[in-house]
Amino acid sequence: GIMYGLLIYIGVHFYKTMYSDEGYLTHTLPVTPKQLIVSKIFISSVWYAIVAIAVAVSVFVLIGSMMFFTEAYLEIPVNFEFWWGEIAETLTANMSFEMIHLIVVVILSLIIAPYATTMTMLGALTLGQLTSKHRVLVGILAYFGINTVIGFVNQILQFVFSVGAEAICHMNGTVNYYAAGPYDAALLTSIGSVVLFYFLTKSIITNKLNLE
Repeated sequence: GIMYGLLIYIGVHFYKTMYSDEGYLTHTLPVTPKQLIVSKIFISSVWYAIVAIAVAVSVFVLIGSMMFFTEAYLEIPVNFEFWWGEIAETLTANMSFEMIHLIVVVILSLIIAPYATTMTMLGALTLGQLTSKHRVLVGILAYFGINTVIGFVNQILQFVFSVGAEAICHMNGTVNYYAAGPYDAALLTSIGSVVLFYFLTKSIITNKLNLE
């Protein structure tokens, strides 16, 4: 709820300052459309990341407190060695991929995800302002439609990566579990979303700005 509430606030603030009557003042500032977009997406993404981290920490604290009061934490030292041994054995036996690759992709995905989420929202609202009526509604519908398409593209990329990994293993006569596939797909779709909607938003603001 917090994450969606923040995203709605970011979208409302962006629309009001860019495409409503406040936009007349915004677009008279001595800055370029690129500077406007970059500043808004940077600040919005940083706040989104901060709130996401705060939510994650709060969930961790909640789980930790529950384990403390139920004394479940006493079992952690006993089971940790067994759990770690099972994980290490599974990784060694079934995953012949580079762990560095997986770690790097996951870290990059976590960094880019806030930018992709906020840029998608801003891009959808920018598409909505092209219409003459019901701009906010069109922007919201565009946002859900865009996310549906992004999810579909993500599934296709995961399938392509999985099939490619299986084909390589078949050619080499090896057995491999390609665990990084979903993360690679998510990273590519996030990067694609940021790039696509940045240039789309910039192009519309530069060439087809339609203020209320």
